[in-house]
Amino acid sequence: MTRAGQNGASASARRVFFDHGELKHVVLALIGEQPRHGYDIIRVIEQRTGGAYCPSPGVIYPTLSLLESLGHVRAAGADGPRNRYRVTADGRAFLADNKALVDQIFRRMQHVAAQASAPSAIVAAMDGLKAALHSARRPWSADEAKLVAAAIDVAAARIRGLATSSDNANQNHTHGEKVASMLQSEARVTTERASIYLQQLCKHFAHRLPVEFTPEQGQITFSVGTCRLAAESGLLTLRAEAEDESRLEQLQGVIEKHLLRFAFRDPPEIAWHAFGADPAT
Repeated sequence: MTRAGQNGASASARRVFFDHGELKHVVLALIGEQPRHGYDIIRVIEQRTGGAYCPSPGVIYPTLSLLESLGHVRAAGADGPRNRYRVTADGRAFLADNKALVDQIFRRMQHVAAQASAPSAIVAAMDGLKAALHSARRPWSADEAKLVAAAIDVAAARIRGLATSSDNANQNHTHGEKVASMLQSEARVTTERASIYLQQLCKHFAHRLPVEFTPEQGQITFSVGTCRLAAESGLLTLRAEAEDESRLEQLQGVIEKHLLRFAFRDPPEIAWHAFGADPAT
């Protein structure tokens, strides 16, 4: 009998993919391909089913313990905090004896992957997100958790927007309209320390946000929007982009506050205006 998963979707997927005892064959076959740890097995199964099924650690790790007790795999040392498992001679013999069943299961997984709606690029991106969420060597603090949740919310909102607009005939045109609909503002700050301030801002936020920068250009991705920075002789240009007026004002406030903190000895004048408008008007 198949045990219920953490939610109905997981339980349903397990019934579709694996009859009683089949997951054991899949896990052993994957370890037979190369040494793997539990999270790697979870990731590969999700990839090979096109994202349609992702086994939980509560299913995979007991299966690994069972295979180890049967003598089919053995722990082969730690890969960071995780044990990697290798197939034994008994395990290879078991796979050889059950080759027809194993091949049938993998053909079924391949068929489901071909029918799955999530392209491989999206599945890989989801893997990257999960890896990032599990990369912290300590529990997330309350403030960090809020930032992570906000970043995921922004991504989800943009994905929903793309999904809604996908009904249009020209996807590239639709994407252009989406970008054009974003609110943008700009501030041109006169300062001889333009490159220094650009790098200070980017380095400060890089500890907790996605940041890319050179001495001349930078981009900081916040939960509420994006700030692009450009430094040239005597001028620092700040461009803020957000989905609505409230987020845009919040983004402007954050950038302005931190810039003034770095430039406290000689505070520059920071005046935001709609991007493309004449600052003098």
